[in-house]
Amino acid sequence: MQEMQNEEGTSLIEVSIAIASAAVLMLGVMASFTTSTKQDRDAFEETRSQAVCASMMAQIESLEFEELAVYAGLTVVQMIDKWTFTIQVVQVQTDLLAIHVTVSTTNELDSVPDVELMTLKTIKDESLLLS
Repeated sequence: MQEMQNEEGTSLIEVSIAIASAAVLMLGVMASFTTSTKQDRDAFEETRSQAVCASMMAQIESLEFEELAVYAGLTVVQMIDKWTFTIQVVQVQTDLLAIHVTVSTTNELDSVPDVELMTLKTIKDESLLLS
């Protein structure tokens, strides 16, 4: 009678297929890490740009009506670090100014959208924040 040999184990082809499958799965996981890291950085930069814009608006609002009225009809562009500030003051009425602040990043790698804030200032030193 012929004895049957029990063949157990894996062949080289099976091991190669398993390693290739694992490598394809790991590439997908690594790609998702890269994407999520970029999205986290963009969200952080956008939040930071919003805070910088709000800070600039607060500084502008602290000025007196007469000081702001000098800039009516003008557009002031100022670069600080990686941000470009565009500040516009428009005299809507004799006792009302509209102030518009836009912040954009100068870094080409950032895909952060521009942040804009607008407020109205009256001669009675009242401010109305609009966004």
